This record gives sequence, structure tokens and C-alpha cells, in this order.
Amino acid sequence: MTYLSQIKFALLSILLLLSGCGDGSNSGFPSGCGNAGNLCVSALTISPNASGILVGGQQSYQAMATLTDGSEVNITDKVTWSVDKPNVATLMVAGNNVAATGVADGVATVIAHYHDLQASAELVVGAISVSIMPSTSTILTNMEQSYQAFAIFSNGLQLDVTPQVTWQSANAAVATISVTEDGVLAKGVAEGVASISASYQNKSIYAQLNVVNSTPETLVITPASDVLPKGAAKQYSAFLTTSSGDVIDVTTKVTWQVANSAIASIDADAWLSTLSVGSSQISATLVYNAKTLTASSSLTVSNAQLSSIAITPVDGVFPVGKMGVYHARGNFSDGSVIDITRASTWAIANPKVAKIIATGIFAGDTIATAAGKTSVSATFNNMTASTSLEVSDAKLVNISMNPQNVTAPLGTKVAYSAYARYSDGSKQDITKLAVWNSSDTSVAAIEFSRALSGVTSNLAEGQTDISVSFGGLSQSTPHTVNDAVIESLQITPQNPSVPVGVDGQFTAIAYYSDKSTADVTDSANWLVDDYSVAAVIPNGVNAGYAKALKEGTTPLVVTFAGQTASTLITVSAATLESISLTPTIAEVPAGTTQQYQLFGVFSDGSNHDLSAFAHYQTSDSALVTIDSNGLASAHQYNVKPVTVTASYNGLQAKATLKVTAGLLDHIEVTPATQNIAIGHKGELQARAFYSDNTSADITALATWSVNDGNVASVDNTQANSGAVLGISQGVVTVTANFGGKTASNTTTVTAAVLESVTISPVQATLVAGLTQQYALTAQFSDNSSIDVTKLSAWQSSDVATAAIDNSGLAHTYKDGSVSITASYQGQSASANLSVLAVTLTELKITPENPNEPVGSQGQFSATGYFSNGLTANVTRGATWSSSDSSVVSIVASGTKAGQASADKVGTSTISASFGGVSDTSLATVTQAELVSIVITPGIASVMQGMQYQFKATGIYSDNVSKNITNAVNWQTSDASVASITSQGLAKGENKGTTEITAKYQGKQARATLVVAVPVITRLDVIPTFTELPIGSSMYYQAIAYDATGQDYDVSKAADWRMVNQTIAHVDNTVANGGYVTALSKGTTQIVVSFAGKSQTVSVQVTPAEVTSLIITPSDITILDGETQFYVATAQFSDGSSLVVTKESSWVSTNPEIATITTNGNAIAAAKYHGVTNIQATYQGITAQTSLTVQEREIKGVQVIPHVKYLDVGEQLQMKCMVDYVDYSVNDCTDEALWTIGDDTIAHVEPEGGLVTAIKSGTTRVFATYKGVSSKSDDGQVSVR
Repeated sequence: MTYLSQIKFALLSILLLLSGCGDGSNSGFPSGCGNAGNLCVSALTISPNASGILVGGQQSYQAMATLTDGSEVNITDKVTWSVDKPNVATLMVAGNNVAATGVADGVATVIAHYHDLQASAELVVGAISVSIMPSTSTILTNMEQSYQAFAIFSNGLQLDVTPQVTWQSANAAVATISVTEDGVLAKGVAEGVASISASYQNKSIYAQLNVVNSTPETLVITPASDVLPKGAAKQYSAFLTTSSGDVIDVTTKVTWQVANSAIASIDADAWLSTLSVGSSQISATLVYNAKTLTASSSLTVSNAQLSSIAITPVDGVFPVGKMGVYHARGNFSDGSVIDITRASTWAIANPKVAKIIATGIFAGDTIATAAGKTSVSATFNNMTASTSLEVSDAKLVNISMNPQNVTAPLGTKVAYSAYARYSDGSKQDITKLAVWNSSDTSVAAIEFSRALSGVTSNLAEGQTDISVSFGGLSQSTPHTVNDAVIESLQITPQNPSVPVGVDGQFTAIAYYSDKSTADVTDSANWLVDDYSVAAVIPNGVNAGYAKALKEGTTPLVVTFAGQTASTLITVSAATLESISLTPTIAEVPAGTTQQYQLFGVFSDGSNHDLSAFAHYQTSDSALVTIDSNGLASAHQYNVKPVTVTASYNGLQAKATLKVTAGLLDHIEVTPATQNIAIGHKGELQARAFYSDNTSADITALATWSVNDGNVASVDNTQANSGAVLGISQGVVTVTANFGGKTASNTTTVTAAVLESVTISPVQATLVAGLTQQYALTAQFSDNSSIDVTKLSAWQSSDVATAAIDNSGLAHTYKDGSVSITASYQGQSASANLSVLAVTLTELKITPENPNEPVGSQGQFSATGYFSNGLTANVTRGATWSSSDSSVVSIVASGTKAGQASADKVGTSTISASFGGVSDTSLATVTQAELVSIVITPGIASVMQGMQYQFKATGIYSDNVSKNITNAVNWQTSDASVASITSQGLAKGENKGTTEITAKYQGKQARATLVVAVPVITRLDVIPTFTELPIGSSMYYQAIAYDATGQDYDVSKAADWRMVNQTIAHVDNTVANGGYVTALSKGTTQIVVSFAGKSQTVSVQVTPAEVTSLIITPSDITILDGETQFYVATAQFSDGSSLVVTKESSWVSTNPEIATITTNGNAIAAAKYHGVTNIQATYQGITAQTSLTVQEREIKGVQVIPHVKYLDVGEQLQMKCMVDYVDYSVNDCTDEALWTIGDDTIAHVEPEGGLVTAIKSGTTRVFATYKGVSSKSDDGQVSVR
């Protein structure tokens, strides 16, 4: 049988042959030509132009003449043949039969002469490496498995050398092997593992064959059902399940049939082509040991019409050499999108620039042959699309591979990737183009076939080197297979309930004895009891992909390396009611990307993320293309926006994407400096800034490089771009290149040793159904620490209660307690997670009935109030919707749930539902325009290496202020002094002063940041000693002092270590540094380090229990519109007390009167006159106090002081006083919106009224409270 892979490996030979056309000498033809013995030849070529053989192998040649009339003639027997290196290859010529035989490793040139014309061809003898396909496989006894061997040559050729190697089975009692003219077949004899070897020149390569003596049970076809347009094509697969739980891919071993051959056809390799509109059954039949198994799949061929063709890449620029594959997607009238790459006819306008395979299973494969510009076209169903192609003269500079220095357990797989970097700053993913090799294939075999390129199979304990070669360059890394034993298997999600027709993806994670984890989804076997309820792909690259077929329940079992895990799939009758695509309106610069999300809302109130399973189209693929995962790529500016359409199960949602006209101005890399230890990673980000004041994250798009690969390496892969790995001690410059612009980072690689890791939070209590994000911090011998959350292995002790993913996000399912463990490079830490099954009594959305200016973005939050007094933020778990998504669009669920965009003037009801309870908020989008932006603070100082969070506030024409920190474009005038992220988080890099700018909707504001490098002489920790009852928590504070006595709060920058982590835990993250939690009775010490100084304080954990809870202030009265801060203090059995405001759950019994925040600050906001009770709950004890809200009519607002003189740099706290008609007066400083007449003279913080003098002059400060502003002759500030 002919395998697709065999054809693929001949592909490059064809392309190289094509690229050689016209390379012969064209010096003319002899006079008097025209007869058979003296042809009028204008050009002479040899076919193949480039080839490779093993020593002893043969290669046949032909000489082709292009005559003056344009015709071609085979003149093999009329030319004179020779070879320049007979010690490498000899040549046998017998008429039309010309063949070269390999003698020794090397490169020879085969030459053909005809009169004064000459042509040559390159012949490589001897391979760089030889590989077996497949490297691992499973068959039943008496079942056969075919094998092929492929040689990789120094000129890049990958050729089938199956007949030229010696084949052997190391265990003939398990499997025998036979070699015939048709190929190599291994036959299973008895259960066991056989090593299949291919030998050449005293070298052997190995593949692993698992033979199973089991009873076939079920034949499974994927897809289980499908709807395709007429003229489309799709790859089908067949899997055999056995009584022992094994799954065997039998796609090429079954007999395929279409019940109605007029509807579709299917070939022996399971490639299906649709022919006419209608429905039919696709069946597969397997006969094994006289037992016949059949399976069927339903197919519907629709009458959807082809509306457009999208070619990718668009407007590609490539260097000379291998380019890869062009892809074509057919966009149909019903919203479906079909890959038509193989079904299209491809052409390149100028074949001198590039060659492309026109048709067949490798249609679209391309090679760039010469610098120049041309176009690529694809034709399908009488429709043609094209895109420009430019081949540059950029030179290959280096290649890189990731990951590095891998250690993995036996039986797992590791996916390697490789990137090439060129002299013009561009990069190319060469994973599927390069030559991969394993120095010891008995330890780990590596694939080089398309989707599997770079994937290693770990076969035996030991060490090998994985290498990649491309364009004459090579890279390698050690690859170790250890003897770690698999201890458990986790399947996620757990016990999902999904509506009929919904797609999903299950994941299997294996946990090993060395505390490592491995994603074994593709290697595991997936089995469902009832394939009529849900279909799950049993094995292979798409393993774990599931589709709900009909209402019911069925168990799902996953098996890997002797371990099993299971879950229950419940398919409900709920119907899809709507889908939402976000963002609905977006703008991006050309050359950047925009990620879309699609959520489905169902009749039972549930929601599902459908982003990876929908079909996406754009209205103009020349401007914007979008992939199957919803990632849109902007290619060129156009004044007309592009419409993005997502389709799923008959429903469609649309969004608008505009490609902006801004020109790339510069790029920045953050942080500008970093320290990492040998063997550890640091993450960098790159951001591009444009002339129209927009910016974009280009981390994954930039080309990353280092100036010294011996010190550090940098990742260029899509998922981990910008990750820097320390290799040896030293300093390295990391550079990002994008669009011809560069920016760099200085990374210092230290010899610090990993000492411990700490997990946060160490204790958490959640309601079932919610999630908890964990963090893991690695702590080093030099008192430094880094966040390694995404680099760690995470495990739950009971996945039925709570499971945790690879990013440290825990998902809770049912009542119980679990231990969450994180491991990183041999160190581990654990946390306790309690899951409660309590009743949700109320859900509350904030903000309540907001007024938002058109074009702005905001965040809705949902707070759940539970029967035990607990409150929780359920924003991510809730299902969000907007009654009019054209007015307000909102993200329905997930990590960005509740994010909303005010798209046009009007009103929309925002709804959130969770646990059967719902709430609404009426959002009004106004025509208010942005008047100004204010950065808070106007002047700030930060120590070198520390961070500072700036805030941007938008002041609108209706006297409403809005936090726009995450919406503005942040820039720094000198990135060497301070860097700043897209969220306004600045970091002091070096001593100096820089200007911080925030730009948004044509407005901008500036602030000054001073970076100091003080000499720290003392470090204090507050408190120096405290007693904490078990289960309680509190913040410690670290204060650093310089030689002048100036103090600096360094709590978030200091390194926090707990001596005895069983007694107490201290948080060492940037967000919560110094947060201490008491765990068990005893006394321990906290060691705090910063800038070479250390301080040790003690904490004593007592067994005291909470006896009461006190809320302050108590029973107070405030005015409508005011806010009130509350404090909760716990009293303990030993007479001690502790402020527990942050740890308590807060509730207002009448949220119509007043609401209260639950984010730790306990701020009550008065809404309407009346009385409500404010309740706080801590460790099961609840306290409450009354809050009375009064209504008063405002007479006026005044600013105090009325006149004030300041020196430059001096600060003044203004006060807002509100006068009521009943002659009462109240302080409105914190509730007022503060503005200033001339922000170049002085700066005022919009919230709080703090004024900072900037330059000489006079201006006025205004306060607005509940729509009433201070007088124009009030609040004068004169700067001297």
C-alpha cells in the first residue's frame, strides 16, 4: 500500500527538480540543426536536479532538452554523461538507462553534455540520519503493521530508503517481519513488545511495536457525524477498541464504504469527497480472526455555496529555500469553513521566484527559488483567490530549538519546535521543514512527518541528543528519559453536563513519582460506554475530542501506562439559544493579531466556550484572515472595517475589526533588565507603538535573539515567545525585532541555587463550582525569587472534589477537602482547599445601572451570597448576557467574564446567572465625550528594581470620571530609566527621570517618574512580633531606610521566607508579599531580605479560637450617595484581637439602600434613604450593625482652602465640603470628582483631591459632587 508519508518525502525532490529547471547552459545551439542527430536545443536539464542515495543505492537520471520551438524531448541516450567524483559515486550508462551508484559518503555532481550545452545535478551519498515510521504502534496478534525507513540527506532531501536498509525484529516470538517488493510488514505473533530495527552501515534505528492478545470489541469512526458542503473533502479515521482497554488505529486496515455513492466517495486511506446534496452513511468494516466488526457515521452534504476562498499566509515574505505549505480555506454561504488545500489547484505567477505543488495530497507545498515578487493563487470550484509573495535575499543567521535539556518519563512524548532567524530580522517556524534526529533511537525516536515533526517518543530509560538541522546549521539538546513511575491519572473536566450537539475537549494528565506531570492526552486511550450518547476520539493527535450526540449519560474512561481515570458525561436536552462573539468592535494595527472568543448560551442557563469549535470567516481575507481558533491576523489598512463572522450549529454572531492606519514608530521590551538563575526562566514581553497613538502586544510576533547563546537562550515559539533560559553565568542582551524596529533587554544569569518553593494561597475555602488561581514562587540562595506558576506541575489529591490545570487554576466540583501540590525542579509545596456545598441565596451585579460613555470598556462583577453567610466573587463562573449586544457587548464566561464594551448610544439590560439565581443591571450608554485624562499620581518616585502602579482616569463631558487604566496606551520617554506595561505598571530600571504618558481617544496625560538608587542602610519589619490564632492571617510590612533616613515601603519587592512552614506561611508573591497565615501551634521566624539587608521577626501561633466579631463603626447614619468604610475585628479566647476585614464576608441585608464591597476593603455605598444592616462573617461567626441612609437636598459645594500658595513640588490636600439646605455640612472629599483648570501648573488626583504643584502660575481646582460643582472663584492654587 502507498502511504501518504512516502509521497511526502518525495515532495522535496520534486520541488528541487522544479527549481532546477532552466539551470542548464544556454550558450546557443549548433548551426544546421533540426534533424534527429542534431537537435536545435535551447536548454538542457537533468532530472532529478538534486537527489540522495545510501552507499550501495542507485539513482536513475534523464536528460531533457528544451527545443527552440518550446517543446521538450528526452535525449538521455544522446548526451555524454560523467560524474566529477567517482570515489563518491560511479555512473552506469546504457542507452536510455543511466544510473549512479553510491560508493562512499560525500557529494558528487552528475554532468550531461550535448554539443556546447551542459547541465548538472547534485547527488548526495550517505544520509545524515535514518528514521523509521511509525516509531511506536500497537497491533493485535495476527495483525500486520507496515514500516518505512526514510533517510535525511545533507542537502535537505528526505527520501524513502525502505529497500536499502536491513530489517529485523528483536523478538520474533512477539512479532515477525517480512520484506517484499510491496514493502515491509511486521506481524503480531504473541502479546509483548518487539523492537523493530532498520540497519545501515553498522548503525541501527529502532521502533517499538506493542502486540496485544485481546478480543476486539468495538469499531469507532470519527467524525461520528458531519455536515459538509458539496465539493468538500475530509479525512476520516477508524479505531478498534479491545477487551483489554487498548485502542488501535485501523484507518488503513478497514474497508470503507459510502452507502449512497452518488452523495460522496471515500478512498482506501479514508479521504472522503462530497459529490452531491443529500445524506448517507459512511461505514467501515474490519475482519479479524473470522470476526467482523462494523461502524457507521452519518454524513449530510449541504447545498451551501462557496462564497470566498482565503489563502494563508497573506502577502508572505520568505527567504530563498523551503517555505512550507500554503493553505486554502473555503468559506461557504452557511457559515461553514472547509480546508480545501488538497482540493485546490495551485499556481505561482512567476515560477522563477518560487515553485508550488499544484494538485494532490501535498498541494500547496512551496519552495522559494530566487529573490523577487510574484503571486500565489488557488482555484476551487471555478473560483480563484490570490495573494502576493515576495522572496527576499535574507540570509539564515541561526536556528533555535525548544524545549532545552528535557527530562521526561518513559512512555511519554515531547514536542520540540525549531525556528530560523534571518538577516532581515524575520523568523520562520521550521519545525515541519527541518531535519530532526535522535542520536539514540532506542531511547527516544523523533518524527519528521508534518504534524508530528519534532515529536519524540520516549522508548527506554537513558539519554540521547535531539538535534535539528536546517540550511546547513544545526542545534542540539540533551534529552533524558528517566524511570519515574506513573502514580495516577487525572481527567478534566470532571463530570461535565453538556447539551446535545456541543463539542468539547478532554485532557489527561499523568502524575509521576518524581513529582513531574505530563500531558498524555494524545498518547492515552479514550473509551466511552455508549457511543450513541457521546463520541470521543479514542487515540492520536485529536484524542479526547468529544461531541454530545443525544440525551443521556455515559462513562468515559482514559487509560495510560496501566493507570485509568474516569468521569461521567451527561448530555442534556438543552438547546442552543444564542452565541456571542467578543470583542464586538476592535481596532488593531496591520501586522498584529486579535483573539476572539465565542460563547454559547443554552436554554438551561448554562454556557460553553465554543471558541475552538466554531467556524470563522472574514468579509475580506486580503485585509484580515482568521484561523480555526478565532485568532485574527490584520494584514493591511483599509478605511472600511472588516466583518468577522462566527458560526456554530446553525447560529451566527458578527464582530467588526478595523485595521488602523498607524505606522510603526518603535517597540519596547519589558522588563528592560532581569536576573535569572542557571537552568531557570524569565519572561519578557514586547509591545509595538504606532503613529496614531495605538499600541499592540507583539510578544508572539517578534523575532527574539540573544547575543551569546552560551549564556542564555530565548524562545520563539507561539506559546512561549520571549521566555529566556539561563544556561551559564554571565550577562546577555536579548533583542526583539519587529517590522524593522528593535528593542532589547539585559539579562544577568546568576549562579544562585534553588532552595525552596512556596505556594499561595496556602488556605482557601470555595463554594463548589468556583475556581481558585494558585501561584508558586521559587526562592533562591541569593534571596531572589521568581514566579514559576506556569512552569510547575500541579496536582490535586482528589480530582472528583477539585481538579487543577497546568496553569495553577483549580476547578471545584463538590463538597470536600483536597490538598493542592505544586512541584518545580524537585521542590514542592502544598496548600489546603476546602470546598463547600452551600445554597446560593442571592446574586448581585456591580456596578448597578451604570452610565457609560460610548466607546468605553468596563467590568461587571457578580457577587454570590450563600446560606452560611459566605460571600464570593462568582464573576467567572456566572453566565453573562446583554439584551442588546449592539449597545453593550459582554464576555459571557471564562477568565474575561463580565468584560463589557459600550458600542453605541442606548440602553441594554445586563444579566448574570449562577446556580439558578440571577440578577440584572441596566446599562445606559451616553454620548458623553472624553474631555481629559489624568494620571495618578502626577509625580512619583520608585527605587531601582521596584514597581509602581500608575492609574489613568478619564474625565467626561457629563462630569463623570472613569478608571481607564487598562484602556489607555502607556509609554515611557526613556525605557532605560523605567519600563511600563500596558496596564500602567512601571518598573525602575536605572537612576534618572522619565516621563510617563497615557494616550486614549485623542487625549493624553503626562506624569513624572523619578527612579532613585539609594544606599539602603537599614531594614525594619512591622510588627516585630505578633501572636496569631490558628487559621488567621495578617500583613507584615517591610520598610527600608537610606543614609538620609528616607523610608521606602518595600513589602512587595522584598524576599519573604518562613523558617518553619508547618507553623505559618508567608506569601512571597508581588501581589501579597508579607501576608502571613497561621497554620499550627508553635513559634517560628520570618526572614525578610532586601538590597543586601535582612531582618528576622517572630510569629507565635496560638490555639485561641474566635469568640466574637465586632464591626466598627456601629449604628451610624450617612447621606445618600456617600460611602462608609467598615472594619471587622475578631476577639479570641485568649483575650487577643485581630483585624479581619479582608478575610471576612460582607453583606448588606438591603442592597437597595446600600451595597458593600467584598474585595477586602468593606466599603458601603449609600443608594437610597432607609435602613439596612451590614453583616460580616468570619470563621462561622457573624456580626451586624445598622446603617441609616438619609436624603438631603444639596445647596452647594465648596473647596477648602479657597486660596493657596505653593512652591514647585509641594503638595496640598484639598477638601470638598457639601452644604445642605438644612444648613448642615458634610465632607465630600472622597466622593467628589476633582478637576483642575490648567494641568500644566498643578496636578490634582481625580479621586481624593491631592494637589501637586508643577510650575509657576495660577489655576483653580474644582470639585463635583452628585452633579453639583464648586464655584469658579473657589479653589485657587498659585504656584510660586
